[in-house]
Amino acid sequence: MEWQYNPISCSKVVDITALVAVYDIDLPKNFTFTPEHHRCWELNFHDYGETRLYADGKEFALSKHDMILYAPMVEHGITEQTEDASNTVSVSFESDSPLLYRLANRVIRVPGELQKTLSSLLKLATFFTEQGLQPNLLTQPFNSTDLTEQEQIVLQRMKGLLEDFFLRLLFADQQVSQSQQMPKLTAENRQKNLSKSVQEYIELNLDKKLTLQNIGNHFNVSVSKLCRDIKTTTGCSLQELIANKRLKVAKQMILREEYNFTEISERLGFSSLHYFSQWFKKMTNRSPTEYATSVKGRSE
Repeated sequence: MEWQYNPISCSKVVDITALVAVYDIDLPKNFTFTPEHHRCWELNFHDYGETRLYADGKEFALSKHDMILYAPMVEHGITEQTEDASNTVSVSFESDSPLLYRLANRVIRVPGELQKTLSSLLKLATFFTEQGLQPNLLTQPFNSTDLTEQEQIVLQRMKGLLEDFFLRLLFADQQVSQSQQMPKLTAENRQKNLSKSVQEYIELNLDKKLTLQNIGNHFNVSVSKLCRDIKTTTGCSLQELIANKRLKVAKQMILREEYNFTEISERLGFSSLHYFSQWFKKMTNRSPTEYATSVKGRSE
């Protein structure tokens, strides 16, 4: 007997038709940005720092973990020089989905899980360094038929990640207020709570020697459980997490120009400036001096 069923047709409420640029950029303090407008959508996410900007004739303040989505042809720019260094993830794309206008031209705080989605987008974008998706190549002709099969797969993964990112924002935007009841402390919640506490502990102790055993002892958990929970909640190992947080703070200190390189190395727990410089170059392919010079040059 033939099985009978009643399918529900699924239309795409968010459809990304093309990717234009996906990159992150470190901005020094006193940075200015000439107003612009263009035919594509543009998402800007602040990883750290604060910037005052405007869009569609309104002024906004973008702080750490905030985003703003510029609609097509909306003029936008920075209203005044930035007082602090910042890091911005920028994603430009084309879409005809009207639902995106519900998120457009306003500041939205991005949840931690969706921040990981943006990180995944940045990693995948490295497949297209030569073909495009970088700001300095936007005006060059580009033929998508030249992509390899692997790059086509990666491109579809990026499109899916971005569509899921906006779908989850739209879903959260439409939900009613959460119940005031405290959630049950499930195993997943315990993992997230431990991960958050560990990350806060790392940020407060970057000037000290941070070992897996010391961190485990501090939170009274085994190293294996600690590493497993961090990997599950952040997507990276505990060693990578420590290194990434040190690098982020190192970049902030260099951009703010409040300390010299020796002072920065001491504040980040390095035994010498030489060791700090070696580590920084291994992480960024540039020495601290080269990094500071490149960022200043970009500002000028």
